[in-house]
Amino acid sequence: MDYKKQILDTFPIDTKSVTQRPFKSINKDSRLFKIDPEKSSLIDSSDVQIYLIDTSAGREIACHPHIVSNQLSDLCLKAAEEFVNLLYELHLISEYSGILHILRGSLGYMTHMVLQKLPIINIRTQYIYNSFRNHLDDFKKIKVTFSDFNNSNFDSLIIPDTYATGKSAEAALNYLFEKKIEVEHIIMYGFIAIPAIVRINKLLQNFECDLYVFAICDIPQLCSNYYDMPLYGLDEYLYKQQGVTRTLGSIVSEETLSKMLPYYIPGMDQPGDWSERHDWLFNGYKNENGNIIGHLLRSIEFIESLNSLNSTQKWYNEKINKLTMKEIKNCKKNLKNFIYNGSF
Repeated sequence: MDYKKQILDTFPIDTKSVTQRPFKSINKDSRLFKIDPEKSSLIDSSDVQIYLIDTSAGREIACHPHIVSNQLSDLCLKAAEEFVNLLYELHLISEYSGILHILRGSLGYMTHMVLQKLPIINIRTQYIYNSFRNHLDDFKKIKVTFSDFNNSNFDSLIIPDTYATGKSAEAALNYLFEKKIEVEHIIMYGFIAIPAIVRINKLLQNFECDLYVFAICDIPQLCSNYYDMPLYGLDEYLYKQQGVTRTLGSIVSEETLSKMLPYYIPGMDQPGDWSERHDWLFNGYKNENGNIIGHLLRSIEFIESLNSLNSTQKWYNEKINKLTMKEIKNCKKNLKNFIYNGSF
């Protein structure tokens, strides 16, 4: 059986609601797709404008957790340039637009480097416990610990971030609305999961504010830890906790899926531990180093766990084994370089 067909038959992947949109301002190897929520089997938010941005830079970031430091920043900048070009062509940006950074990870998307003239709001939202690969709602509390908001109003507010549950963005926006911010459009950009779109859309309905979503490559379901965002694969966290096998998928174009299949490890969290993949990020008070070594070590452990689970499945093949071993090798190579040289 054709491998792509086998994956489409095995996992809840929605390609039917996705249509390519022609745009003049993006590179020839990039694609823009629009989602029709009314045709989707995975999301029901009919009043949201939802787009997928397929770029080579975005796919590299999503498929390869070994990409960190300057290499990651360069790819993020390339992806952000494409995103901003689309905003201009869609007339969603003006001199009255602004950027909301939810510290720390938001800066890693490099949108502010492309839109250097736009005003920036910085807000830090933090979990009151160690949240790595554990965003379970029963235990999670988020609070705003830093803000430099000064009562500005915007026609559109761009929020580049990693959106799993969307609770950090919800906390930041609630804080701004309590401070009487006025904004017509909220624009989400980054790696974005389905529950986050539903959550933010529900919030904005209370404030007569439109929502536009621009997701990198795909819009995934969430694993049971409310953290991992796989293109497709098994819920590794649920299997380790309860021994239950659960399949996960995403909303993605068939073209994008075809391009990612040769490089993507089934079940891998696409953004990874986003803040820790970067050399440094602003935390509201100072620049703070990302824990690149920790990210690479955890990625190796996660990939090995996924491979142990994946190798028991009927759809597993030698190609998946080879790309898995290659990614582990690249993570170990970058880990060694960073430990001994302090950089890449």
